[in-house]
Amino acid sequence: MKLQIPCIDTVCNLADTSAKEDSIKEINACLEIAGNLHIPYVRVKAYGDENYDFVYGIIAEVLPLCEQKGIVLLIETSGIFCDTSKLRDMLDSFASDNLAALWDMHSPYFIKNEDPETTIKNLGAYIKHVHIKDAVMNDDGIEYCIIGEGK
Repeated sequence: MKLQIPCIDTVCNLADTSAKEDSIKEINACLEIAGNLHIPYVRVKAYGDENYDFVYGIIAEVLPLCEQKGIVLLIETSGIFCDTSKLRDMLDSFASDNLAALWDMHSPYFIKNEDPETTIKNLGAYIKHVHIKDAVMNDDGIEYCIIGEGK
């Protein structure tokens, strides 16, 4: 039996305007590692201010290396992209086979009250990888729990 690592997660924040060069350096390093280990996906996130033009610029800068290495950069449906229509618009603007969505099922639902049908309508074939987790809302906010025991 052969096991394969499906995705490398970056820790950078694409929306952090104070760390552009560090983010690009980290993504490029992850792309190199993914290429060497035959890992098909590298995940990125964008939290904080909705700096779409800034995020667009970073993606535009790293996408050529994705295409060269045959690796798909996955933008997670969290942070500023909890509203999956915004992620769809970003993905549409590039129209690249090397840029897609990672559907974090939790964030659009719990943070933007977006139902799964809307997420599928917005992202459809762009979804290449999925993160599943469950949670309940309590007085302290979101509490993660075992799959099936949440909302």
